[in-house]
Amino acid sequence: MKNQVIVPALLMFLLFILTMSPSHAQTPIETISGNKLQAKVIDAFLGTQMKELQMPGLSIAIINNGEVAYHRALGYKNLTTEVKVDQNTLFEAASMTKPVFAYAVIKLVEKGILELDKPLYLYLPYDDIAHDERYKKITARMVLTHCTGFPNWRNKKFQELEILFEPGSTFSYSGEGFSYLGKVVAHLTGKNLETVVQEEVFSPMGIENSFFVWNDYLGQHKATGYFSGQSPARVYKPLVAHMAGSLHSEAMDFAKFMIGIMNERGLSDAGMHELLKQQITLPPHHRFVEDYGQSEWSLGFARSPGPYGVAHSHGGSNGDFESHFEFFKDRKIGYVFFTNCGKGAAFNRRLNELLRTGKLESLELEKEMEVVNRSIRKRTVKDRAAIELYGSTNGDGIAWLKDKEFTEGVIEVDLLGSDRQGESFIGMAFYGADNSTYDCLYFRPYLFDSTDPAEQKAMVQYLSLPNFGFYKLREERPFEFEAAIKTPPKAEDWFHARIEVANGQLKVFVNHADEATLSVPLLSERRSGKIGFWVGYMSSGRFANLEITANKK
Repeated sequence: MKNQVIVPALLMFLLFILTMSPSHAQTPIETISGNKLQAKVIDAFLGTQMKELQMPGLSIAIINNGEVAYHRALGYKNLTTEVKVDQNTLFEAASMTKPVFAYAVIKLVEKGILELDKPLYLYLPYDDIAHDERYKKITARMVLTHCTGFPNWRNKKFQELEILFEPGSTFSYSGEGFSYLGKVVAHLTGKNLETVVQEEVFSPMGIENSFFVWNDYLGQHKATGYFSGQSPARVYKPLVAHMAGSLHSEAMDFAKFMIGIMNERGLSDAGMHELLKQQITLPPHHRFVEDYGQSEWSLGFARSPGPYGVAHSHGGSNGDFESHFEFFKDRKIGYVFFTNCGKGAAFNRRLNELLRTGKLESLELEKEMEVVNRSIRKRTVKDRAAIELYGSTNGDGIAWLKDKEFTEGVIEVDLLGSDRQGESFIGMAFYGADNSTYDCLYFRPYLFDSTDPAEQKAMVQYLSLPNFGFYKLREERPFEFEAAIKTPPKAEDWFHARIEVANGQLKVFVNHADEATLSVPLLSERRSGKIGFWVGYMSSGRFANLEITANKK
């Protein structure tokens, strides 16, 4: 899909979405960099993005000077009935539940009901993990900073909770930890969790249109979620409050929570400092760091230090609902949005760029490339000007070079992946007919440092989709189109690839080696098509110094 800002083509669409707005901001919206944006510019941006990303509905609020300066309720609550989103439409907040609960926990700490560093089992033993004595080390602080050792969610097949690493030793995002802490809070207060949050957060902050448990009002006002354009058969109807993800809300109501924190409402100075200060540093190549710049974690909030201060943020995704917020507390500036589809992450990357800088350099770059299932930006990485495909997700990501047809010749490019196990696949796609029909030569940098002979054989691979994908080749022609690199680069270093495609053959040379790492016949009958940068499952990638030399006919 082409990502171009073409405002005239959207005039009718904008007329619709603007009629859904309860207010029209006249004062320019200030970005964190100090640039000013007129409301009509943001209106046009939202219309374009909703159309390009096929987002059914959106609830969004922008905060300036500790007040909501811009609010829109746009699009459709339900595509089939064509019921429109309004200011009362509710969305699944998913993991954006967690920072709300974290604030409530600190309120309880200040009241002396709970201690951050006291092992939780001393308050309430947990039968689900009693088989592993290490759980007795887990504290509320570990839960709120995601270093309990729990997985995000337990193995659904066996329903057995496990501890994957020593509690407190490193960061690993976990909803299971919040489930345990929620049980402890309910036990200590003698109240259900919705009541606890109502008393500690919602009532003091004037939050009235947010709910944790299913009720008639929520049934009437909840938007329909869409995953890959389809409405799921199930509707999430939480019967009990779940502090990892059962919150339902909308932008104006959630903005009250953000403004409450900006204005230090409800907590002492020490409590607010404890809530938001850096508690843990994420591993340098964690995908939160590489994709979102979230290098630190406080108690329930991600932290992103930068030239304009520290951004506190969190997102939420249930697949058919996605959401995100970010704020700079000292500047009292931020934004929050909810959408009823799975395109929130892609939308957030563009929105975040606009509201941080007032510019859309990534969209300018997208005029040169057709970007599929990722976002793109220019970034200097390890002293090299690079194009980065980022935003880890399940499917492959491609940045096709627009108006570039590749037949045969030489492709030279510098690449940079990472050492994230099973999450670093990077290379070039060529002979592209569409987004699922192309040939691909790619590397697995996370295997570059491996000493396992079986893993070493899979450092580089060639495949041709859709007929000769990874599983088919591995089953029917194992390792015939994969190879080891004799002198592999470091997983976290730039490396150079020379890909020669000619006379029905493909050869790959790494770091200017004289001998080809891989030399195989082409698998497809295509001999021309699109060419572009490629990343695989849960991967981001950086590319530099691309040169394509076509063979003379």
